[in-house]
Amino acid sequence: MGIKLYAGNLSSETTETDLTRVFAQYGKVLGVKIRKDADTGESRGYGYILMEDKTAARTARSGADGHVLHDQPLKVRKVARKQK
Repeated sequence: MGIKLYAGNLSSETTETDLTRVFAQYGKVLGVKIRKDADTGESRGYGYILMEDKTAARTARSGADGHVLHDQPLKVRKVARKQK
């Protein structure tokens, strides 16, 4: 299932491969998705990273938050689960 993290303040140059490289330093990355504008295809400046487990997510959150990528510091947060 994995733990989902939010990464904001992404440069328009940032790719999913870039995010994978950053987050893989902290644990196994199961997936990465940068959100794009439906009309233009341009990055909306944020994305999601799915980490393998809580330990990897916790380490990635503290390690990648503030990491400078393409001259912009990442803002990393845990995505809250929806209540059922």
